[in-house]
Amino acid sequence: LLEAWRGINIPLKIVGDGPLRSELEAIVRTRALKAEFTGHLDRENVMGIVQRAMLQVVPSECYEGFPMVLLEAMACGTPVVASRIGSLDEIVLDGITGTKFSPGDAGELAATVKGLVSEPERLASMRISARDHFERRYAPSGHVVQLAEIYRDVIQEMKIKAAGHG
Repeated sequence: LLEAWRGINIPLKIVGDGPLRSELEAIVRTRALKAEFTGHLDRENVMGIVQRAMLQVVPSECYEGFPMVLLEAMACGTPVVASRIGSLDEIVLDGITGTKFSPGDAGELAATVKGLVSEPERLASMRISARDHFERRYAPSGHVVQLAEIYRDVIQEMKIKAAGHG
């Protein structure tokens, strides 16, 4: 991520803490990158940052389970730029809820971010699509609808079978 950010002239916020923070802060200072470390924040502050963000970058090189950061970004209508790996590749809909790049490829990540930033209409469309996709696929209300459809289908199937055996 930091390697990619060398050629990107938009602010980067790195939320959270971890054992590599001081090393990463040194890289940011040495390379004079436009990056800010927020440290640990409560959920409300994190969500505020995500809501105001132009996009969210998830540059993982590891196979993730089901990262909540993707759902939180979509819930906020924030497009995601994610590595094309594992569940990230499955959850982010390329060109709809965000875009993807090859894991570990700083050049491709930089080009992807620059491309999105240079197309504000596309970003605006992705914002709407990300929120809409979250509502349809992941919001609790959507699950209630899906569950009701499953029950309706099962009841219908039972009626058909009962009628055939009657």
